[in-house]
Amino acid sequence: MGNRNRSVVALVLALVLSTVAGAMAQPVTADPVQRQWSAVLPAYADTLEAQVESGLSHYRVTADFVPATDEALGSISGDLTLDWINPADEPAEEIHFRLYVNDSRYRDGDMTVFDVAVNGESVEPAFDVEDTVMTIPLAHPVPTGARAEVTLAWDAVIPNNTVSGYGMFNHDTATDSYTLDHWLPLLAGYDPANGFDLAPLSVNGDPVFSNVAFFEVTIGDLTGLTLASTGVVEADEETAEGLRRTIVSGPVRNFTMAISANYELATGYAGDTEIRSYFLPGHQERGEASVEWSIAAIELFNELIGPYPYAQFSVIDAEIGGGAAGIEFPQIVYMASSYYSEPLDGESFPRGQEFTLVHEIVHQWFYGLVGNNQHRHAFLDEALTNFYTTVYFERIYGEEVALQQTLLNVLAPYVIFLHGLPSGPGIDEPVNTPTDDFRSSIAYGVVVYNKGPLAFQAIREALGDDVFFPAVAAYFGRMQLLIAQPADLYDALAAVAPDDLDFAALWRHWIEEANGAEDFPQETFDQVLIALRGS
Repeated sequence: MGNRNRSVVALVLALVLSTVAGAMAQPVTADPVQRQWSAVLPAYADTLEAQVESGLSHYRVTADFVPATDEALGSISGDLTLDWINPADEPAEEIHFRLYVNDSRYRDGDMTVFDVAVNGESVEPAFDVEDTVMTIPLAHPVPTGARAEVTLAWDAVIPNNTVSGYGMFNHDTATDSYTLDHWLPLLAGYDPANGFDLAPLSVNGDPVFSNVAFFEVTIGDLTGLTLASTGVVEADEETAEGLRRTIVSGPVRNFTMAISANYELATGYAGDTEIRSYFLPGHQERGEASVEWSIAAIELFNELIGPYPYAQFSVIDAEIGGGAAGIEFPQIVYMASSYYSEPLDGESFPRGQEFTLVHEIVHQWFYGLVGNNQHRHAFLDEALTNFYTTVYFERIYGEEVALQQTLLNVLAPYVIFLHGLPSGPGIDEPVNTPTDDFRSSIAYGVVVYNKGPLAFQAIREALGDDVFFPAVAAYFGRMQLLIAQPADLYDALAAVAPDDLDFAALWRHWIEEANGAEDFPQETFDQVLIALRGS
């Protein structure tokens, strides 16, 4: 998830301190898979293609967007043809989809699926888990790596002003803007270590877990509207019904959109990647600053972790909620509109939007490219991204600013959780804990987003920069487009640990055990309070 850290920081510190519109259309080629690579920078296409040599499932979508009126909610409906590849290590007798917006947290949101067929034969799907899981039977088992074609139609109703579910699928009536994630039926995520994810939506953290696929999306009517999305524009077509746009994604885990007639745009380049910042009227200063922060972050992490391979990256000024200050998606992120109305000079929370945006940008590497099962091992993306966000401030602004940001966004929330809550000290928990096994949402947020980066900092210090950063870069190179397990990161780091370091014990201490009071005793809490009052 985007930086839930902001809400956690605000809570605990208060207790103590009282489409890509206007893009050039790409030429259409005959091969629908080959067209997908236009979303990827040419220098990196061969590397990614080799990583998915066995092929990817391919969504081909034709959809109609209908804005809300005074009488009716907005909607997206359409037809989906899915060239599905069985990712499991055994023959499949059914295909699982997730219909996330049927969860009760989406209020008036709703998704209905009909006209389902497999290889041209009509089938009746089964629905479970409050209709958020749809299972399609197969007449004959599909072997590992083999294909089936699924066709279906669906209709999704877009709720108004719903910030539960983090506002990821929502129409904000005040700005007449739409944030549209998981707006179509998505394949259930497959974790090689645990199988398909068919559980109820996680109470804490990301609701969506998915694997890499190709998306080709044609959507209309966009007349008079600005569409920002994952992917790049392949073609625009003026029809009798209005403007229809076709977009290809490249290899991504999801296809996310934002739509409004009111967006303004600022652009720039990080290397060959175009940065696009979509912002609402009156938000120009921070909309333009978002471009500069994105350029600095992407250029840094291109060197430190590995190349961001896509042709575009977009930042969306959006009304989101549920404790999220920003939310990550492939090639696009939502940033809380509440940031944008405050002048950059004299911020109430120093560099708050910049910290959150950089966190979401690091997610393009850890979540977008290197995937993980966020419900079981959220630290693999959330803790690592918050750690690298502190590294950004260190490398871009120097030690003093980095220490300030680490204090405010990482250290203070954790030691206050351990020692300073009015209800009594928090109970430490292991960083590697499933999201819904934490004692509370506060414990989840603080342990994953705050203790987790401190754990990676301790591992960094034990290994040294010359060893730590190349090891994580090697992990990134091996695991991009796949689903990583904790053992993958552990092995990458353990392989380069010095002989005199018991790396297994170090990892166990910081990642698998709850040693917070030992590592950060009462004296640390007292020192943090003094530092906060002086900041």
